Amino acid sequence: MPKNKETSPVVQLISLVWKHAGGDKNVFSWELYNHQVRDAVMLAAAGFTWIEGDMDGVMSFGNSRYGIGRCLTGDGVEEIYRVAVLNRNMSACKEIERWLPREPIIADDVNGRKRERLFVGAQTWWNDELVRVNSFNLEGKANMCSYKDSLTMTGKVKHRYTVSAQDIKNARKAAKQELLDQ
Repeated sequence: MPKNKETSPVVQLISLVWKHAGGDKNVFSWELYNHQVRDAVMLAAAGFTWIEGDMDGVMSFGNSRYGIGRCLTGDGVEEIYRVAVLNRNMSACKEIERWLPREPIIADDVNGRKRERLFVGAQTWWNDELVRVNSFNLEGKANMCSYKDSLTMTGKVKHRYTVSAQDIKNARKAAKQELLDQ
């Protein structure tokens, strides 16, 4: 749980929505409830200041049968991370990385940004190919693919790569050295 659960705006927001979402008792909708809880988590990821332990607090809502994970559609925690990265909410990024646990992989030219953390769905360049991050493995490495149709990034996979933060740092260092050698 967060160090100061009562003072954590992130946990307060999720707690409030968790208790009161879904409409009134006579017209309760699980679908509406799930969307409202998910939207609250994404709102917090987009702009709230996160403290150490907030992810523990967020993920503790519910029970083993019905927890917050059921409200998070698609990629779950990876979706929260994507929203935090795209909104440049570094406190949320760092807290999610602590919780996963995963070292950030910071690459160049990610979705048109000069330097950014990789997230599921991000596009960047690797080995002179445009690639998309499809997932992260248990070691925290990004699983990326280039596609034969690089315009839509769909269809047949051209190459698969598994890339660590250190691989990115090594490639950056090699490119710098190549420039110096010219």
